[in-house]
Amino acid sequence: MKKLVGRTIGITLAAVLGFFAVFSGIIVLFCPNVYGRIFSNLGCYSSSTWCFERQYNITKNTNDLAVLVLNLSEEDYRLNEYSYLLITDSNYSDYISTSAQKYFITEEKAEEYFYSKCAVAKFDANDFQGAMTVITSFYTKFGYTKYSPMRNLIAKRLNNFTESQVEIITQKINSLKSQLVGEQLSFAESDLTMLNSIK
Repeated sequence: MKKLVGRTIGITLAAVLGFFAVFSGIIVLFCPNVYGRIFSNLGCYSSSTWCFERQYNITKNTNDLAVLVLNLSEEDYRLNEYSYLLITDSNYSDYISTSAQKYFITEEKAEEYFYSKCAVAKFDANDFQGAMTVITSFYTKFGYTKYSPMRNLIAKRLNNFTESQVEIITQKINSLKSQLVGEQLSFAESDLTMLNSIK
C-alpha cells in the first residue's frame, strides 16, 4: 500500500513538473518578455536580454525594442545595432510621448538616455562618425542639454579619444557655442575645459 501511494505521488509530481516545463517552454517561445522580466529581477543578464531580444524579433514592436535597449549594458555589442534601430524607428516619437514616462521623469530625459546610449555604443563599435551623427541629431532637437549625448560621450570616453577625435569634438562644440546661451553655454564651456585637459 505504501509503495502504491509513493508511486502515485511520484507519478503525480513528475506529471506536474512535466506540465510546468512544457508550459514554461511555451511562454519562453511565444511570450518571452514574461520570463525576461523574471530573469531581469533575478539579475540573470544573459537570460533576460535573450528573452527581450526574442520578444522584439517576434513582434518588431517599438515598445519591445525600447525595453531591450533599456536592458542592454554598454558593454554589449548588440547595443550599437538596437539603440540605433530605436532612435530611427518610425514610431519612436510616439513611444517617447506615450510610454517612456513609465521609466523617465520627462520626455527629454528619455531622449537624452536613448541618444546617449546610442552615441556611446557607436563610439565603442569604432564608428566615431556615426556617434557624431547621433549627437548632431539630438542637438538639432534639444540643444546642448545637461545629459546630452555629447556630454555623456565626453564624460564616459574622454580618455579613449584620439587626438584627431578631440580636435573634431572641440571644433564641433565651438561651432555650436554662438547658438547657446545660459545653462547650455556653460555646459559647452565645461566640456571644452575637459577636452583641453587631455591635449
